[in-house]
Amino acid sequence: MIIPSKYLRGRVLGLLVIVGIGIFLLYKVREVLVPFFWAAFLAYLLVRPVRYLEGRGWPRARAIFLLYLITGGTLVLIVALLLPAFLRELEALTTYIPRYFELYHTWWQKLQYHYHRSFLPEAVRQAVNQALMRTEARAVEGISGLIESLIYGYNSLVVIVLAPILSYYFLKDVEMIKRRFIAVLPSQSRADILSVVAEIDGVLLGFVRGNLLICLVIGIITAVVLSVLGVNFALLLGLIAGVAELIPYFGPFVGSLPAVVVALLESPRLALYTILALLVVQQLEGSVLAPRILGDRVGLHPLLVVFALFAGGKLWGIIGLLVAVPLAASIKVILNYIYMKCLED
Repeated sequence: MIIPSKYLRGRVLGLLVIVGIGIFLLYKVREVLVPFFWAAFLAYLLVRPVRYLEGRGWPRARAIFLLYLITGGTLVLIVALLLPAFLRELEALTTYIPRYFELYHTWWQKLQYHYHRSFLPEAVRQAVNQALMRTEARAVEGISGLIESLIYGYNSLVVIVLAPILSYYFLKDVEMIKRRFIAVLPSQSRADILSVVAEIDGVLLGFVRGNLLICLVIGIITAVVLSVLGVNFALLLGLIAGVAELIPYFGPFVGSLPAVVVALLESPRLALYTILALLVVQQLEGSVLAPRILGDRVGLHPLLVVFALFAGGKLWGIIGLLVAVPLAASIKVILNYIYMKCLED
């Protein structure tokens, strides 16, 4: 892309400075942006159904309320059906926790006994001891963070209440927001930028919708399979497995590990059956569900996906794992556009 004048270069530079300052300020108040993020995400999922209903003659506000009614009614029905069982599992978990800790303590003592009887060099033994101490400290820190998140769960309640309200205003004024966004773009590159944005939108929409559907299906199947096997807390473990599916490649392992651990605390045989059943579920997901629902939506080589996951996890933790692949796919679209423009020039 050729910028014809120094004036335009200065204008672009000024725009970049303003954008940079804006990003910095948003980073400083990032906690406040959480409900806005979820509101924008909800609006992103609903904007096309709203446009469809609007094209069929529905006023925009009425179309939004109809979709809210359908979505909210579905969620209320699901919660009404599953919440009693979920609460029973949480109540049972509080009674099982002392037993699980007792089993863990017994296993840990046996492991230490065999470890101290081993003939490891002293330097290796000290390194292993330090690694075990760090692992235990991180585990305690993680459990403490989980407990604090549950105690201060009112933040999530605020997001749940605010997100649909804010999303309504996004949906109501989406065309005006789009027009203003287009208006601030440089006229010389406006068509190119909109083309790139449309391509990124297509990649992200297919990826997000496909993954959400796979998460739902895998969560239900996992909960049913674990319930049939007699594994405790099948509903809770199915929920964990479904959410873990948001992480490509590593998600099935992360989601299956808690179920195997719970089954192992009951009996090694149950753990073996659980592993075999979850392997079948993962094969179903990998060979049937993912190819049919997702296909190759992001267009990334597996090595790039793994690298993106590692980089995202290192930079932003769990959030980084969730956004790494769609972010990498968006960057690929932008780099591919730049490459094609360079070939044209």
